[in-house]
Amino acid sequence: MKQLVAAEFQKILGRRMTWILLILLQLVGPVTILLFKLISQVQLDDVGLTEALGSLIGFPNGYLAVLALNVEFGSLLVIVFAAFFVGSEFGWGTIRQLFARGPQRHEVILAKLLALIGSVAAAVTLTMLISGVVMWVADLAFGTIAVAPPNNFGLDLLDRYLGTIGLLLFYGTVAFAVAILTRSAAAGMAIPLVFGFFTPFITEIASAVGDGFWDELPNYLPHRLEPTAYGQETLMAVFSGLSAEGDFSVQYEGPTRAESIGLLSLYALVLLGLGFLATARRDFPQSG
Repeated sequence: MKQLVAAEFQKILGRRMTWILLILLQLVGPVTILLFKLISQVQLDDVGLTEALGSLIGFPNGYLAVLALNVEFGSLLVIVFAAFFVGSEFGWGTIRQLFARGPQRHEVILAKLLALIGSVAAAVTLTMLISGVVMWVADLAFGTIAVAPPNNFGLDLLDRYLGTIGLLLFYGTVAFAVAILTRSAAAGMAIPLVFGFFTPFITEIASAVGDGFWDELPNYLPHRLEPTAYGQETLMAVFSGLSAEGDFSVQYEGPTRAESIGLLSLYALVLLGLGFLATARRDFPQSG
């Protein structure tokens, strides 16, 4: 298994798309930090808003905003990465050659899944390191380094760090499983994105149908479970403290955080289980 996982990591590192997506992910934090630092230097009518804007993205408080941005934008990149990582081999037929070498099919898929998990965790960790350096340098440049973190900041940061990895893995495993089931990288990427795009419309239709089951159904869809599982309303909650005049976060009545994490995990595991089952039962003729 170690050799299989190592081989999958080598495939990941050897693909140009991996590095393109990684660079895009790493740019999200630094670009946002520098942009907000520049905006915070502008004398706005609301002095408190200006100060809050500057401290929000400063070191170390800015980590929470950076991780929230990773959830918002990183999910799209992870879907693309996971779908093409496994779907391309099914589409090109190279998976047949891999199966013909001897390892069990479930071991091959599991090795790919473990490589995906390790890649996502490494990418988020690298994001924190690079963004931390950028925040520190920006604070030095703009003279705003003396910003004390809030109480329990370390626990909050760890919570957001693990939550970011967890949510990105949810989207990644969904795309991974769909790509296996459809044998298509394009479908593995498109189906989760299309479902996510139409989810708000599904929510509106379900709410309009009536009370009871249909009214509660939207609370169990991923887009409603995500902010609860993350522990906040993701990106919007990060900015809710910018103004004392309003709270931009939206509260939903529905599953608790533990229930939300469990449901998202269940959705991903069901799709993965179907993917493993389909791989075990399908006929993959050996290629000469």
